[in-house]
Amino acid sequence: MQIAVEHGHYISIPIDQFISALLSTIEDENTRKEFSDFCRIIEAVYHFEHHELAKELNQDFRALNSSDKKTVDNDINSSARSDALENRFLGNFIELMNKANFCPLTQKDIDVADSEEYLFNLPIQIDWDKFDDRMLSRYFSQQTGISSKDVPDFFDRILVYRRGVGIDRFEGFLTLQKLDTLVSRVLINSLGLILAFNQKIRAGWKILTGQPAEPVSMANSDSKNGIDASDNGHSSHMHAKRLVNRISLKHVGVSFISLFQRTAIQEPTFAQVVILYRTLVADEETTSAIQIKAFRDIPMADLEVVFPEKRISMKPLDLVKLAVTGVVGLGIGLAKMILAAALNPVVALVAIGTILGYAAKIVFGFKASRDRYQYVVTESLYNKNLDNDLGVIFYLVESLEEQEFKEVVLSYYCLWKYGNMNECDLDRCCEEVLNRLFDEEVDFEVDDALKKLTHDHLLLHSNGQFSVPPLGEALRILDSKWDNYFQYSGFVER
Repeated sequence: MQIAVEHGHYISIPIDQFISALLSTIEDENTRKEFSDFCRIIEAVYHFEHHELAKELNQDFRALNSSDKKTVDNDINSSARSDALENRFLGNFIELMNKANFCPLTQKDIDVADSEEYLFNLPIQIDWDKFDDRMLSRYFSQQTGISSKDVPDFFDRILVYRRGVGIDRFEGFLTLQKLDTLVSRVLINSLGLILAFNQKIRAGWKILTGQPAEPVSMANSDSKNGIDASDNGHSSHMHAKRLVNRISLKHVGVSFISLFQRTAIQEPTFAQVVILYRTLVADEETTSAIQIKAFRDIPMADLEVVFPEKRISMKPLDLVKLAVTGVVGLGIGLAKMILAAALNPVVALVAIGTILGYAAKIVFGFKASRDRYQYVVTESLYNKNLDNDLGVIFYLVESLEEQEFKEVVLSYYCLWKYGNMNECDLDRCCEEVLNRLFDEEVDFEVDDALKKLTHDHLLLHSNGQFSVPPLGEALRILDSKWDNYFQYSGFVER
């Protein structure tokens, strides 16, 4: 099975490798020094210009999550003040995610994730009633121009963002997973036979009683070879459609012989996932802390494991094991009790104790299985967790600055090195450079890059063609901008 994966705007190359690769294409040493200085100034400018955003996020998060009310403004307890603070924090957070080239999770992403199983083939249910929906519902209701198209059902309870795509491969015997697949197949086939037999009985009864038969409807036989997780086929980049193989036990086939053979499976991953939510507390007048968590390399089919407040159910194999143990144990216990009751009442009491012992074994077996599943999920998330709360904010701010930096530098580089271009040609040039130097397939966000070049006074526009000033002049423009952030040079102390 294949899925089509969209080419996002995220440029994943580390900033030092990005600069070194561009410098390696410049032969003249003096020009290379000027371009290096150009990169340093751009990096400093974007770090400074996003300092206020980072400060507001830091202050608002601390204020909203503070348990010590003395450290917060005097009117923080008022509903209006608290709502305004939450709205500002959420607005800044969403701006941060967008500029860092994160994409909000859509219902299509959820459908792709739910259509397959990977390593965690666990029945997981999310208890959405434990999430506080007041904060996000109020924020989105007050915003204009926000599209509700293809938003997931839980959009008012938790924000989920993703960025980048990778591939996770695993090879092993996968004995338990294969047994679960075989047991599930037996149960499904058995249920199908029972339903088919029941349908035949009902049809025969209708014939005997002279009732008209129900019309048979043919299901739509059209099928897809894969699931398209791209942006509705719309493409603004040079790259061919990217298909990723999705290999699960269902596709490779499971048999009794395969239990003793190694099997390789594969699943595309979300390279980075960030979630923001707040849970409910017993007292409706108070609010719990806002939680922010970041994860890496989450297989799409295992996406639900990153959600909090999840309940893990039993696998078919464990249900069958407990059912067999319970039936056999209770059968033996009942037989002993009936036999013992006829011989000796004391022995009957012992038999009753045996039955209760089997019942306790079933209960503890269920709890042990559930705890084992919870441990597996917790251990996996521990290894994939990037950071939490303020640590995530600091990480995202740095990531935002890097993305903005790379977009501006790359667009300037292409116009400076290859000459005047229109917007489409510049878009393609930037994507070709990323592909040639870094083997990266990126849907370059050219319109945003042009806006930033204009903001920095580094873009010239004439007759539909864009150009940039030479390096020396660009350095003077940026140096002047840096010098004039604060204008106190004429201040004389008295």
